[in-house]
Amino acid sequence: MLPRLCYIGPELRDSIAGPGQLFRLLSSYPPNRLLTVQSPLADRQVRSTLHDPTVRLPSFPALRSPRARTLYELTFLFGRSVWAAWLQHRLHHLPCDAVLSLAHGWLCEPALEFARRQHVPFYLILHDHPRTTLPVPRALAKYRLGRWRRLCRAAAACLCISPFMAEHVQRLTGRTSPVLYPGVAPGSRLAAWEAPSHDAPLTFAFAGSFHGPYRALLETLARELASSGHRLLLHSPDSHRLAAGPANRAVTDAGWVPPHDLAATLRAEANVLFLPMSFLRADRSNMRVAFPSKLAEYCAAGRPVLVWGPPYSSACRWAKAHAGFAEVVDTLSISDLRQALARLSADPHRRRRMGQESLRLALQFFSHEKTFATFIAALSNSDMRSQKPKPTGQPVTA
Repeated sequence: MLPRLCYIGPELRDSIAGPGQLFRLLSSYPPNRLLTVQSPLADRQVRSTLHDPTVRLPSFPALRSPRARTLYELTFLFGRSVWAAWLQHRLHHLPCDAVLSLAHGWLCEPALEFARRQHVPFYLILHDHPRTTLPVPRALAKYRLGRWRRLCRAAAACLCISPFMAEHVQRLTGRTSPVLYPGVAPGSRLAAWEAPSHDAPLTFAFAGSFHGPYRALLETLARELASSGHRLLLHSPDSHRLAAGPANRAVTDAGWVPPHDLAATLRAEANVLFLPMSFLRADRSNMRVAFPSKLAEYCAAGRPVLVWGPPYSSACRWAKAHAGFAEVVDTLSISDLRQALARLSADPHRRRRMGQESLRLALQFFSHEKTFATFIAALSNSDMRSQKPKPTGQPVTA
């Protein structure tokens, strides 16, 4: 029997971001074995959440402000004992066998303290680098690293989004961690490759939000596609940002698609799928370890992938390690991008082989059955289940 699981973390929502991975996993978890304590979202435009939480943390209108949101998050860090006591009071009549959290905001700190007080194992999912997901003032950067390291050490298991995150955790903590890749939605069809509806001109597609460096890469791609007669479909809430300028004749706003329909939609309309990664120095640490969740849906679509990012990024490294499904451009050179586009345009038989390899990788790494089994194995491992969270003690600063 599966453990009675208490999830404490950000609101579970249907997305291709970090919480979306847990949305898919826990949607298959028996509801009578699952408690959820979910923090309020800053973005209230979310289309779908898992189900009504057992407990929803207090929400305030001011939390729409990024500054207020950060201050609210810091109450979880510095008031973790108070929040843990509050959780004990609210959940005292609901027993649990294990506590699960996501290192996406500081609610993972009260989750660890609550698990310690309940004398049950604590499990932590690591999706992004702590600099990206655990907000603190700049002066507390070393303190954040110390707290993150202690969270990892205290957990019965850290489930890492990529092998590169697992390597990072091992370097910092000395412990081995299972890799829990992002998975596609339950019921996604991965049975057979399907040919695209057309081969000329090519349709490239991108799914997800974009800003800053991602916008610049998309604009550059759109200009190159416009000059060669191809087009770019955007399934993004930010599509309007590319509506103006010389690239707009290649860009089509294809509308938002629910993640559970995304792979099928991309399969029906696209020839190639675009995956950019940031070249900015400030993003380097996250690019090294975070794994783009949209890659699971891209592979499930059974289409070639154009990866454009720095050579140290997880997407480029993973694509090179699993050669055959992607064209990789690991410089900012427009010439390199043009050569990759020319290779993709030249040979429909090669694109077919790349798409078939994408689908094979989806079956091997990203199917819901595969990721859910990895998740349950981590929870059910007798050695891990027997561990109790270790006291966090005083935070280190290095």
